[in-house]
Amino acid sequence: DATPLIREQPTTWVLYNEIIDFYTNKTISPFQHGNYIPSLDMAEKLLTSNSNESCAMGLSFISDGRPSDHALYRVDRYQCDEMIVDRVAMLAKRFGRRMQFDAVGIGSDESFDTLQQMVDEAE
Repeated sequence: DATPLIREQPTTWVLYNEIIDFYTNKTISPFQHGNYIPSLDMAEKLLTSNSNESCAMGLSFISDGRPSDHALYRVDRYQCDEMIVDRVAMLAKRFGRRMQFDAVGIGSDESFDTLQQMVDEAE
């Protein structure tokens, strides 16, 4: 289940500090395995709730490692990555230049291949 931490905020130093606060004060922590697809589904709901077609939107995806969706959907990691990247491609196509997609990986570089693919697809 996905829960948005921050909704509909302008990109300012206040927002930046709020995100840093999550990390430095450990006000949130990983819970079980990280499933990307439910998070992307939640992001789509939030993005589509804004009916103003001239509004610029940003989606920041923050992760501490590889997605675990393969266990949830009973597919191999390659198929899982493809499902995730396809979801991002659909969002990028749907919202076009209005949506800025960013991904932040916290941890070891080797765990973020999927995040990099997501960013590449959103461009």
